[in-house]
Amino acid sequence: MRRDILIPWFWMGVVLVSGVLSEPIVVEAQTTPKVSLRDIQGDVQIIEAGGAQGRPAVQEEELKPSDKIQTGKKSSVKIILEGLGEISLSEETTWSYESYVIEEEKHRFSAQLALGRLKAKVKKLPQGSSFEIRTPTSVAAVRGTFFGLFVYLFEQQYFTLLEVFENAVVFSNLAGDQSYAVEEGQQSTANEEGNVTPPEESGESETDQALDGGEPPTGGGGSESSPPSTVGETEPGQSGFEQDTSGSQSSGTGAASEESSASQPSTRQSNPNID
Repeated sequence: MRRDILIPWFWMGVVLVSGVLSEPIVVEAQTTPKVSLRDIQGDVQIIEAGGAQGRPAVQEEELKPSDKIQTGKKSSVKIILEGLGEISLSEETTWSYESYVIEEEKHRFSAQLALGRLKAKVKKLPQGSSFEIRTPTSVAAVRGTFFGLFVYLFEQQYFTLLEVFENAVVFSNLAGDQSYAVEEGQQSTANEEGNVTPPEESGESETDQALDGGEPPTGGGGSESSPPSTVGETEPGQSGFEQDTSGSQSSGTGAASEESSASQPSTRQSNPNID
């Protein structure tokens, strides 16, 4: 009799377990699109993730997360982001690929520009997507635009110059407590101290020429609104920053320029949104 009692309970357990296992398992689809190299000109080196030594890059080569690209003098390369756009690196530039995934139709891309120049063309992204390029002093975040970044050294400090050619870019310091929406035809500069200059009109394509691999915009006889004439040259005049005799930098919107800022309306924006 005991056996007759146990057998039904045993089969009932099998049925219950089978029912649990038959429930559909939902797995969110996540894809990793290709990031590849094209139009390699001159000396372009790739330092693979975890490596220390570079090797010559190869046409159509696919990059992996944390791979680093370095271009030599008079060298350039184009980075193709599948389904997203492209990034062009100019000479003497160091750029790192961090990640690129698509999940539920949302694109998420991140990279770093350590030094040098780039231009990026990004397609309009779906709501909730992100495209970010970090530099030693700033973060440029977009949702579909055409812009240029220039990271350079001046008196042993890093500066990042942003110029927007189409649409807009949210440009912030690394702490994220100061940011501006830089519109088409405007530029802004960020320094190591966390200061970001208000957007201003780009000056007659001088910045565009610098981003194309030419010389940075000239100082124009010591103009305070232009970067030095060569990277690392100790010449007065930073884009949007005032220079004191000790060599330290201060934001043109800070205490060092209270008189100037008092006569102009503030253009600072908090967490601006780009449509």
